[in-house]
Amino acid sequence: MLVTTAIVIYFKQLTEGLADRHRFVTMQAVGLTPLETAAAIRTQVLAVFLLPVGGALLNLAVAFPGIRKILKLFSMYDGWLELKIAVGVAVLLLVIYLSVYAVTTRLYQRVVASGQPTDGDVVR
Repeated sequence: MLVTTAIVIYFKQLTEGLADRHRFVTMQAVGLTPLETAAAIRTQVLAVFLLPVGGALLNLAVAFPGIRKILKLFSMYDGWLELKIAVGVAVLLLVIYLSVYAVTTRLYQRVVASGQPTDGDVVR
């Protein structure tokens, strides 16, 4: 599910980059610097990538009491272990999403700067 979500977001951002190219060209024509363009792209893509991570962390926080009750019911509860696993899963999720975010941001900037991506860009 994580990989599927990351791939969908990646290609959605690629499509948006192709659509936004004309807007960025227009904004650069009226004075938007390349640094400001890169910052705007990073902000936009980061917001899209962090929404699912925030939702997953909220889901984990809401599910935590239920998981605790189930583990206690089966006499398998260890609060410290549960906390370590929850933090580990959250960190893993964040690392995967930020990795895909970095790749997507570079591709988005290339699409905006040069127009159409090459076949190699879409595969990466």
